[in-house]
Amino acid sequence: MEEARTNKEFQFYKIPQIQENKTRTKVFFVYDTKDSKTDKIENALYDFIKQDTESFELITMGFQDAMSHFYIQDCRKVQCRQLFEGYDLLCPEKTNEYFAQQFSLYCKKENFKLINQHQAAQFKYFVLNSILEHILEKTIQLSQTQHLIIVLMMKAIDCIGIRDLKNNFYPYKEEKSKILFIDSGDLNFQKKQEFISDLFNKFPSDPSQAYFYEQIMPKNKPKTDESFLQFLELISQKLVQNLKFTTKLKAEKELQQFPWSKPSQLLNSGSVAVSLEDKGEWFFANSDFQKYRIERINNPDMESLVNIFTTWVNEIVQLTQIDAADQNQILIIQEYLENFQKYSIKDIINQNEQEIKSTQRLTVKQRFLSKQRNQMKFQIQLLIKSLKDLQGESNLLDQLSDEQLKERQKIGTIVGKFHQRAIQIQGLDVQAFLKMKENFAAQLKQIQKDINPDSDEVRSIITLENFKDIILQEDIFDAIRLIQNQYNLISSFPLVGLGVKLYRSSGSMINPYLVKVIDIARINQYVDTISIQNTPDKKLILNAGYETDQDDYNTQIKETIDAVVPLFGPNDYDLKPLLQSKFFHVLTTFNVMNNVDTIFYEAYFALLANTLIYLLNEEKSDFIADLLDKIYHSVCIVYSDCKFFTEFCKVLVTNPRLSMATYHEGHPTQCQGPSKALLILFYLVKKGDLTDRILIKQILEAIMQEIVARGIKNPAKMTSYFEVIGFDVEKLKNFGRKTVNRYLDRVLEFPTVRQMMMEVESTSRIDEVFQVDRSYKLRLNKKKFEYLNFGKYNFFVSLKNICQYFLSGEKFSGELLWLWLYHIQRFNNSYVRNSTPLVTDIKKIYRAFKAQKINKIMNVKFEKIMHICQQKLQAVYKEKMAPLHINIKPVSHNQLHTLLGKKEIRLTFNNVSNLARRYCLCPECPFYLQQLPNLSEHIQDSNFCIPAFCKTIKKMKREDPNDVLEAIKDGAFLDRDNEKSYVLAYNKLREYIDNNYFLIFEDKIMQTIEECQLIYRNL
Repeated sequence: MEEARTNKEFQFYKIPQIQENKTRTKVFFVYDTKDSKTDKIENALYDFIKQDTESFELITMGFQDAMSHFYIQDCRKVQCRQLFEGYDLLCPEKTNEYFAQQFSLYCKKENFKLINQHQAAQFKYFVLNSILEHILEKTIQLSQTQHLIIVLMMKAIDCIGIRDLKNNFYPYKEEKSKILFIDSGDLNFQKKQEFISDLFNKFPSDPSQAYFYEQIMPKNKPKTDESFLQFLELISQKLVQNLKFTTKLKAEKELQQFPWSKPSQLLNSGSVAVSLEDKGEWFFANSDFQKYRIERINNPDMESLVNIFTTWVNEIVQLTQIDAADQNQILIIQEYLENFQKYSIKDIINQNEQEIKSTQRLTVKQRFLSKQRNQMKFQIQLLIKSLKDLQGESNLLDQLSDEQLKERQKIGTIVGKFHQRAIQIQGLDVQAFLKMKENFAAQLKQIQKDINPDSDEVRSIITLENFKDIILQEDIFDAIRLIQNQYNLISSFPLVGLGVKLYRSSGSMINPYLVKVIDIARINQYVDTISIQNTPDKKLILNAGYETDQDDYNTQIKETIDAVVPLFGPNDYDLKPLLQSKFFHVLTTFNVMNNVDTIFYEAYFALLANTLIYLLNEEKSDFIADLLDKIYHSVCIVYSDCKFFTEFCKVLVTNPRLSMATYHEGHPTQCQGPSKALLILFYLVKKGDLTDRILIKQILEAIMQEIVARGIKNPAKMTSYFEVIGFDVEKLKNFGRKTVNRYLDRVLEFPTVRQMMMEVESTSRIDEVFQVDRSYKLRLNKKKFEYLNFGKYNFFVSLKNICQYFLSGEKFSGELLWLWLYHIQRFNNSYVRNSTPLVTDIKKIYRAFKAQKINKIMNVKFEKIMHICQQKLQAVYKEKMAPLHINIKPVSHNQLHTLLGKKEIRLTFNNVSNLARRYCLCPECPFYLQQLPNLSEHIQDSNFCIPAFCKTIKKMKREDPNDVLEAIKDGAFLDRDNEKSYVLAYNKLREYIDNNYFLIFEDKIMQTIEECQLIYRNL
């Protein structure tokens, strides 16, 4: 029977290729040392660029060339001591100052010997940083209105840090820039990354790329001159591919650029995007105010699909090299390609083979199609192999044969980053499994004749057998012999037990105690793992009767089962050697964690513990009591002799709180989850070894504290678990009104709204409204504890049920939770938390949490009130300032010096409009002729920044004022050199027109135009 197809059905959409503005790209090849290695990269760049000299220009810059202009006092003596290995030196002023402060004294004869190796290296790295900074500044200056790509090949150096170069670019520069870095040194890899991180952060760029030998070459290949040349050969092709910038389009609908990407409207020009949903036959995308049509690719041919898949794999390879891709992304593509190979290509090839068989001779077309399809199949196999190489699923998985890998995939082994960690912690290879199998067979042969067929384990309702029935089969030893790996085992050797539905988080891949039992089967109680494995989605969905609603309609009830809990009783102690074997734990590990590449001896224990929690929250009945008895006997049979179990029993009784600690060096136990301690407490009480109610209560308190501690992921946000009642909302409103009223008449005292708000915030005291007094009460916000719920019961009910089982009628103080929360906030480390005494002063704890909560509320409310105040004061500021800034007086440079009365000062002047860049020239403004570092912000807040206002008047200084006004409205003299700036200015102009600004202030604007025309004619 053919397997069900599980491949995702992607819809493919072609993103149109758009022509960029013919902006020339300057490529600077910068190197620290000229040798055969740099020649190799330079030649690769030259060969690529000479094919399109209209778009690219290549410029080489060496450190040696830059150093020839570098002057430091007593340079020859510095060279003699090889402070910089004989180079001439070049650096900006700060390096000279640094040298003078740190090293100039050592150049004198009497102190020369004091220079040590560390100081020499320190200075060397500082100078190299300075030279690099100088070169980068120069490349920015030379690129100006062109795209900029810097191919930087140098030895990464200790990160002293270059200056931030983002401000060196023009503010409205639309041209793109990036750095392609090639490391040629032997510095520690972590220091290399620090250097690159600092470099990329200080240089404004599109996503830059770094090429490290350690990341690209095989780990077992040492770095030699020959291998480094191979490395350069590998990256040279990738380097030239990165010499082009990707153009983005904004689509009307969201697509995924790659299958692992999040849906987005921003898509790469000339690419193929995908979607799991049908987005229609076509829709529009925008770029640079032009519309382009994105169309769906219907029935793509094989060659197109392989090209698309190749693009995916190339992208994931590139992301992996810079540690920007995780294993899940690789697996998404791998599984898709494997399914594509399994179904789509297979169907076509089978069809082709039928055509060939039906004819004696092949036509040219048939021969071509046959060859093409075989090539496509081979290319897909290569892509899949590349992805497998990237995953590095450890040598354990590399050792598997194709058949073993298929079996592993068939049983539904969960993979991902936690799966990789699980392999590292408890990896299980095939050879180790075979030894386990042999030991199990030997043990079974030794005790089989003594095993009593009677068992307390209920048989599966599907296979009608239990564990004893299976191991007593006549051909069991033949079956064990045929099982050659753990993947065969899962698909052939069943576990029988109580059917349950589990919640498995990612973390449960490495910690089985994080598994939660969501529900148990009540009608179809006992099933087996083979029956679960035989379902397509590895879940049994069985009928469980009918439920009649209020309208007498019968609704069928379903039970979902995805795991079993093997439960044994008094008649099963003869199975002890087998149930304690590694063979049995391989089965239980997969049953609990859906992972058979590992073995966790406590996986079954964790399942029993979480089943116990579920059962303790159920109503008492004979059914529940029977299950609890079987959990106890199962623990006795499988774990009572284990070292971890006996050690934990001792520590739990002698020091309950310390037994809750996770791994701590020197500590004898490890508590991976509070449920572990709960099951051991259950065992001790059930066995009768623990009867002291006071001690039981202490243990329960320790367990509950740890449940809360591990549930709270961020103790710093502890205030969210409390709420304050008794607030007077009217006080808040009054505080906001008073704050606004206090500044309504003072708005003209501030040059900008921001400076006004700085004073408002510094003089407003919200603590006058919110005071920590008795009028406000603090209480627990119980809704915040919902994430600690167990199954269908909330956190508080669950804890109550658990405590009532062990100590019926015992009451626990409501203050305990407050004590635990305060303790958890102070100590995040598990061992320290459980080895430090609790603070029991409830009044102190209450006051502390109340103060924290009030302070948090004060900060949040203050921000909201200040935001409202800013909106109101900003409106008043614009209303009062706008009329004062219509009347503007342009001046000449000399006139401005005269007006200011300061001839020594240095002025920054705009010759286009005859306006100063740091002085307001509106006579009616309170800040007339005052120096304003943030003049643009002042004008913006004043709501007078009509684009090209003065420029238009100056250009038309002899025209009719009415024509000037119309030209201003039409934007006749807006700067059109930069399209983006032009659109922003035009939209701003339309905003003034739409808001009737010209109509409201028509007379004053006309008067200003006439006066400015006269000024411009006389300048």
